[in-house]
Amino acid sequence: MPDLIDLDVWRIRYREAVQEILPFVTPEVQDLMARHQSAWGAGRFDFGEYLQRSEIRFAEAIKLMNIRTDAAHELIDVGGFWGAFPLSLVRCGCHASMTEAMQYYDSSFSPLFDWLQSEGVDIIDFDPFATPESDDWRAPPVKKYRVATVMAVLEHYPHSLKTFFHNLRDLIRSGDGHACIEVPNIAYWSHRVDLLMGRSPLPSAIDIHDSATPFLGHHHEYTATEFTSLLDHVDFTLDAMQSFNYSSALSWKSWILSPIRTAMLSLVPSARETMLFATTPQIPKSLPT
Repeated sequence: MPDLIDLDVWRIRYREAVQEILPFVTPEVQDLMARHQSAWGAGRFDFGEYLQRSEIRFAEAIKLMNIRTDAAHELIDVGGFWGAFPLSLVRCGCHASMTEAMQYYDSSFSPLFDWLQSEGVDIIDFDPFATPESDDWRAPPVKKYRVATVMAVLEHYPHSLKTFFHNLRDLIRSGDGHACIEVPNIAYWSHRVDLLMGRSPLPSAIDIHDSATPFLGHHHEYTATEFTSLLDHVDFTLDAMQSFNYSSALSWKSWILSPIRTAMLSLVPSARETMLFATTPQIPKSLPT
């Protein structure tokens, strides 16, 4: 079997990809994004820092899914956003695709998407939450993928995930296909502290008020038990699960300055910021035999 993707090499390629993508993150683009999530506006949210810290998230996905070079050419990143992850895989010699729901973008994003495609990232106009009856429906790609990654997507959708899991199943190759799904942890230690102090861990009412419909911020966050139960409910087998932190680094200084917080984030998996689930779709129980 080929070697696993070398994480050290991948990290170099990812950091290079981020630096090349950052010029596309203009105030004009951020203000456009802020139409549906006011907190993303220029001067309010630092996408550069977000993309840099997201190296931790994507590295965990590579490790958890055990992505091999013979399978990565069949990888699709659902809701690829800025495209840094699939681009980094392309730079490692893989062939990677990404989906985006283009109805939420206008021509301001065309330079980024055109450049990503010129660099070898196949961009597919597909909304994983849409049904064939929807005005914005685009049929899923005919090609089936060995690996589908869904990184920080589900928390942005306010309704039933039944259609999403149906569409995700249609993207994955039958028999040996897998998915890696990342969701935020509502039981994150910082969220628990916020609640104790009378603060909501979800977006503020003002941010929602100042955003156009549909609001694209977080609608729902999950606990590990809740999401594991959901996977079982939709006939996806849980293969592995990992929890981790990425927004802020933990060090010996944090043990001195914030010992309780550092202990919780270091030693209690259920208190960490983010969760990744490796999962395999099964034949739905509801289908006739």
